[in-house]
Amino acid sequence: MQRRHDFHQHSRIFKLLTSRPIVPDDEEIERRKREMPAPKGREVSGYLKRYAALVSGADEGAVLS
Repeated sequence: MQRRHDFHQHSRIFKLLTSRPIVPDDEEIERRKREMPAPKGREVSGYLKRYAALVSGADEGAVLS
């Protein structure tokens, strides 16, 4: 019977922890945004660089000119 009790105790704790999302306040969100590093730009080379420079938009069929 001890194992069954442990299971129910753990399932109650799991439900408690997963049913209430932890939402930070607005100040915490703003602090995290300020401290987050800016994403690095991705350098492309070769054919991908040529394609990115010369391709037309999707509305025109993305044709390489």
